[in-house]
Amino acid sequence: MRTVLLILLTGWLCGKAAAQSSYYFRGTVSDEAGNPLQQVTIRQLSTGLSFKSGAAGRFGITSITPLDSFSFSLEGYQTEKWV
Repeated sequence: MRTVLLILLTGWLCGKAAAQSSYYFRGTVSDEAGNPLQQVTIRQLSTGLSFKSGAAGRFGITSITPLDSFSFSLEGYQTEKWV
């Protein structure tokens, strides 16, 4: 393994939308040096759905529950879970 994935939860939001029963989780994935990592596979454990981080390592995922769990993986890095 090259290094560890770091999930930088800057701006991590879990807020209920006014007209909907959904929640929004967002954050940034970076390496130990703080460099953003793109194309990280983010798996929402409650649904099994997979997403990818963008060019700046950012992601945004909706959920029907206010609390959710995710796994973050990228080849060459240790998989991390956020519960």
